[in-house]
Amino acid sequence: MKKLFERSVAAVVMKNKIKVDFGFAVAGNIFKSGFEPNIVIFNTLLKGLFKENRVKDAIQLFYKITEIGYTCTDVTYGTMVDGLCKTGNVDQAFKLLQDMKNGNCKPDIVIYSALIDGLCKDNQIPKALNLFEEMICKGVVPNVFTYNCIIHGVCSLGMWKDAECYVNKMVNSGVTPNIVTFNLVIDALCKDGRTEKAQTHSRHRS
Repeated sequence: MKKLFERSVAAVVMKNKIKVDFGFAVAGNIFKSGFEPNIVIFNTLLKGLFKENRVKDAIQLFYKITEIGYTCTDVTYGTMVDGLCKTGNVDQAFKLLQDMKNGNCKPDIVIYSALIDGLCKDNQIPKALNLFEEMICKGVVPNVFTYNCIIHGVCSLGMWKDAECYVNKMVNSGVTPNIVTFNLVIDALCKDGRTEKAQTHSRHRS
């Protein structure tokens, strides 16, 4: 029965044509039916709120969930961090990361990457670089998306040599650059006046 309720809430919340308020109505019916919504249902409602750009409502729901005794999962935190970063609330997302460190649910690559991406887009590059190093120290291995976020961040500050260093670090750690990586590096080299090297990278990309 719980699975049926989970699917029902997911179906109404994640469809573009149906508002998240209907999802809350379904959750209310779950209570009336004598069942208690689980964290999966709340995670879906959080996603729906961010989808409608109802950031304050999402934050209120998140704290209400913890207040009434639910244990937030990595999906809950991931949804919050991703949603906050994408709506320009990076500092609040960073506070959630600190909460995770103090709790039982430790941040994974998805959460670190979302926050690093958010910090870079918010022009908080030094903070993103520190978080990147912290992530590695804690044994969380960066993926191609994480590296691309960092490379894009240092390029935005004109730190072309640093961008190359991160590409080398990326390759040496066994992470394969993708088309986004090549485009970032080529753009950085062109802006630094090293067009010949940019052409070399362009040939490798092809």
